[in-house]
Amino acid sequence: MTHILETIPNDAELEAMACPKNQNKQKMLEKKRSAKRRLESMLDDIQLKRAIGADADLDYF
Repeated sequence: MTHILETIPNDAELEAMACPKNQNKQKMLEKKRSAKRRLESMLDDIQLKRAIGADADLDYF
């Protein structure tokens, strides 16, 4: 009977999977990552404002 083992890749393997070999793909990946960071930051700010009760002051939308 075959046993399936799931392993968690180490940091070097993760970096190799996430690092494209093409220069244009690298730039696109960095652009997507920075956009994701900005969106997550905005979402955190909105959640914080809602948590403290400042719903009327949401200026992102």
